[in-house]
Amino acid sequence: MAELLCRMLHKWESDNKFHGVKFGRFSPPISHLMFADDFILFFLANSEEVKNVQHCLQLYGKWTGQAFNMDKYGVLFSHNVTGSTKSNIKSYLGTKELNKKTKHLGLPLFIEKNKNTSLEELRKQIKFPFQGWKAKILSKTGCATLIKHVITSISVYAMSSFFLQEGWCENLEKMA
Repeated sequence: MAELLCRMLHKWESDNKFHGVKFGRFSPPISHLMFADDFILFFLANSEEVKNVQHCLQLYGKWTGQAFNMDKYGVLFSHNVTGSTKSNIKSYLGTKELNKKTKHLGLPLFIEKNKNTSLEELRKQIKFPFQGWKAKILSKTGCATLIKHVITSISVYAMSSFFLQEGWCENLEKMA
C-alpha cells in the first residue's frame, strides 16, 4: 500500500499539482519521506498545493480503504510563512501546528546548532536504566548485559539518523 501512495505522490508532483521542498541550494526537491507506515510530506505553503495534497490523500484512502489517523497529523511551517497563511492551512486541514521540538520515531525532527541540547533526551534515555534500584542489584554480568543492550539499541538507531559528535559518544562510553 505504501508503494501506491509513493507512486501517487510522485505522479502528482510530476503533474505540478504540488512541489517538493529544497533543503539546500543545489539539492533536488523532496516531497515525501516514508518509513514503515509513517510518512512526512513536504510541499509549498499555499492553498492550491494544500488542497491538492489533501485530495491526493483522500483519493488514496478511498482506493485502499485506509484512513489517516488525524490525531497524529500535524504541520510545520518555515519561518517565511505568514501567520494568516498558517491559519488558513491549519483550518483547511483541521490540524495543529507542531513545534520545532517535535519528534518522529523518538528522535527530534530538527537539530539545533548545539546537537548536545537536541540529543539530551536521548542521553537521558540511555542513562535511565542505570539509575534505578534494579540496576544496583544486578550482578556485574547482568549490568554489562543491560549496558550492551540499552546502549547499542538506542544509540545505533540514533546514529543511523544523525552524525553523533565524538564528545557525545565519549560521554556515552563513560556511562558504560
